[in-house]
Order: sequence, then C-alpha cells, then structure tokens
Amino acid sequence: MKTDVSFIEIDEYKFPLAYRPNTSDLPTARVIFERGDYFLEYTGLLAFFNGNFKPRFIIDGGANVGYASVFFANRYPECEKILAIEPEIENFEILQYNVQNYPQVEAIRAALWSRETDLSVAFGEFAKTNDAFMTSEVENSAPPPPKKFPKQLEESQSEKFFVNLDFHSSIF
Repeated sequence: MKTDVSFIEIDEYKFPLAYRPNTSDLPTARVIFERGDYFLEYTGLLAFFNGNFKPRFIIDGGANVGYASVFFANRYPECEKILAIEPEIENFEILQYNVQNYPQVEAIRAALWSRETDLSVAFGEFAKTNDAFMTSEVENSAPPPPKKFPKQLEESQSEKFFVNLDFHSSIF
C-alpha cells in the first residue's frame, strides 16, 4: 500500500483491518463493528425478511476500504459471492488488503453508473473534507480510470441478493 496505514483488531474477527490515521476510516469501522449499524436485527430489516436472511450474493457498492464487505463475509459465511466495488484508488488499495483473506469477496475497481463508460475520480471544491470525492464521465483518460460496474448483476443467477450502497455524489 502506498498510503500510511495503521491496523485495528476487531473482537471475533480473525484478521486485522487497515485504516488511514486522521481520515474517516476509523470512525467508519466503529459504526460498522462497534455501533452495529449493519446488524439487520437493530435496523428492523430482519423482521422484513421474517428472521431468515441468508443472502447468496451481496453487492457492496461504494465499498470504501472494505469494512462492510468484511462484516458481511463474517456475518453471512454461507454467502457465495460479495462484490466490493470502489472507484477511488487509495480506498481500493486498502480494500484489497482488508478483504484478501476472504475468498468469497471480490474487490472490483469500478463505479456504479448508468452505462458502460470511462470515469474519473476527482477531489474538488465541493468536498468539505479530504475523504470526499466525485466520479464523472471522461473520454480516454490516463492512467486507466475505473469502469462502470461490470456485468455481474446481469450474469447473476442468484435469487437471494442484498445490496449495500454508499453514494454521496455523482454527475450523470
């Protein structure tokens, strides 16, 4: 990893997780692992599934550094595939590290978009912190930009499906 990272150990998780000091990484980890925002029992969503939620396929769109994907891999070990989709390169590098021990998690450097196209990731005036970025369409940029989310959605034969999306801003 090119970025300066530290590591945190989470109770009941086998592998330490990387985070960048002085960013939103550690507070995000606390929300997911300590506060329990992703536990369906606490959100009321488990009742919606009649207490029997066993997804076979999970899409973690806007996966950031992979904490939700790691949570889902541990929470739903019977899940066959978790696609962790993240366009921003530094986030993606840490995401790859954090999910490397979870064979059911596939890290994809891409963005969810309305059509097949090249995208750029930019930090700009709109961002109130250095943690925010925006994706937008570009033509033939270098280095290779992230692509629109691949066709795994269309190719999936799974009837049990869960999507976790973390979108903040995009331009169509």
